[in-house]
Amino acid sequence: KAWQGYRGNALLVIVPRHPENFQTAYDTAKSLGYTAQKRSDGQPVSPDTQVWIGDSMGELAAYYLSADIAFVGGSLVDAGCQNIIEPISCRVPTLFGYSNYNFAQACKGAVEAKAAVRVETAEAWYRTTRQYLDDETLRQQLISHTEQFISQHQGASAKIAKA
Repeated sequence: KAWQGYRGNALLVIVPRHPENFQTAYDTAKSLGYTAQKRSDGQPVSPDTQVWIGDSMGELAAYYLSADIAFVGGSLVDAGCQNIIEPISCRVPTLFGYSNYNFAQACKGAVEAKAAVRVETAEAWYRTTRQYLDDETLRQQLISHTEQFISQHQGASAKIAKA
């Protein structure tokens, strides 16, 4: 619902983590009045499509790599958050919500490094997303912080093997 005020040229892509939520995401988008498409339909994105439902498995990295900004789900409800490291490692400005106990240390570190932004509500998500979509300089600053965050955490496997 928070996205309904948007009138720009961005495509909202929703990629449910679990297949049993694919149809519900599509039906919800349609019920809110969005022009929506599903990946599984095999059609190119139509110019009038507002919401794209990524209802296929194994393609999340491709979505992140083509995104201007990512919001990691399961974090604006008490679900603990999904993996914020995935979009950050793709050098995508990343937002997440207040519920992040599944990735608490990574979320804390990413916020401290300014490599991700925590939002508390859907309205804050919308405002922050718009801010980063509308201000390329600000978005590039966040990307720079993600790159620094990634470089600080690379080589973990080698360090563990050496230890």
